[in-house]
Amino acid sequence: MATGSGGVSQTSPPAQQTPIPTPPTTQQNLFSNTPTNDTPAAGPYYFGYAWPYGDMDMQALVGAQGTQGTQGTQGTQGTQGTQGAQRGPMLVELYTDPGCIYSPLGHHLMNDLIRKTNVIAFTCQSDLLRMASGDPMIVPQCSDRHGFYAYKNNRSRMTPQLAINGHSLVNAYLYDQVIKTIKLMKSLTPQRLEIKQTGKKDEYYVALPAMQFGETTDFDDRLKVSLVEYQKPIHHKITEGPNAGAEIEILHAVSRIIPLPDWFGQAGKYNFTWTPTPNALGAVLLFESKDTGLYGVGEIKLTR
Repeated sequence: MATGSGGVSQTSPPAQQTPIPTPPTTQQNLFSNTPTNDTPAAGPYYFGYAWPYGDMDMQALVGAQGTQGTQGTQGTQGTQGTQGAQRGPMLVELYTDPGCIYSPLGHHLMNDLIRKTNVIAFTCQSDLLRMASGDPMIVPQCSDRHGFYAYKNNRSRMTPQLAINGHSLVNAYLYDQVIKTIKLMKSLTPQRLEIKQTGKKDEYYVALPAMQFGETTDFDDRLKVSLVEYQKPIHHKITEGPNAGAEIEILHAVSRIIPLPDWFGQAGKYNFTWTPTPNALGAVLLFESKDTGLYGVGEIKLTR
């Protein structure tokens, strides 16, 4: 588990939080072969716990979501997904640190969510412990985004942590809290943004209705917009810290977070340009208020 500072509140976790077990001292001790009823952790076996229990239906846990989205190759209009349930998507963000002994467990959980459900998801890596500064997977903007969530939720930054629908931070290795938070956040899903291509290479738009954000002149009168680009699956070998030598698979690893112009609530098309990097697999479009949270989420999936 990693903690950090840098303008982030360092208050203690809530008293009802499941106690965090003492971490093993070696990589070889992380996993065991005999499952028990222990609840902390996520992964093959950790402290005798397996994720998920038995044949858990993870999609049933997440719940039905609308599935309309944009698919295509660079510069080519793809087919639209079919329209699913009325409620919006579930956005899941994983924040990890290569120097944290618990982070591979978060990757196991996140990979399951991406493979077995229709959540919109991305994985952000930062150097919170200052133990893996040379790791090529680290994205500086991830640390900033993680720090904002910690400040907003009055929590310490830890790894691995999940942010769900822009509202909560939950430690990814605490099974009970992950399940409870997912169930709670199902009722707080954001709007699904239907991203379409203009017909020109790398140019996209979202059609938006008029919306008012309040009378303040700082954040409430606008939404901050950003595009989170994520990569193809990566098999990554950790080179520093307690997990040095361990190989992990990372799905939807963030390669960069691109700030886009603010939206002030006017009706019409919001246009933006995205030129994918060579290893990009997709991108997540976020419309957010710094005061009230996540408004809308859309996803572009590349087929190359």
